[in-house]
Amino acid sequence: MLDRVLAAYPNDVRLVFVHLPVVSAESGRAAVAAVAAQRQDAFWPMHDFLFELQRQPIEEELLRGKMIQLGLDADRFSLDLRSESAVATVEADLAAAQRLGVVATPTFLVNGHLLEGAQPFDVFRQLIEAELALASPRPL
Repeated sequence: MLDRVLAAYPNDVRLVFVHLPVVSAESGRAAVAAVAAQRQDAFWPMHDFLFELQRQPIEEELLRGKMIQLGLDADRFSLDLRSESAVATVEADLAAAQRLGVVATPTFLVNGHLLEGAQPFDVFRQLIEAELALASPRPL
């Protein structure tokens, strides 16, 4: 659905992903793994892989295997997985989400309007169109 929104509004919508590991310790580990992958420009492939593993233990060897499959530096990934800066990135995202009132995933913000949970394309379309109409110059 997000691909559809981005395709429909390529010049008007920007996707910003914010980590919100609130489900379990595993969700925090997954968020740090995604940050480690992002440092090698592989955020989305790792995100998708981690999404498939929901509610399963996230073992480092499994993650390293995925990084090797993606052709990335698995040793660098392991270092990033343990880095304080990767953890700090996730913690900063969590704090920002909490300041905005985000308490669940997925949550979307469209010009400050919160949309919680999976939403159909038409919900996004209506909100985006309304925001674009407000932003358009008004005739004199």
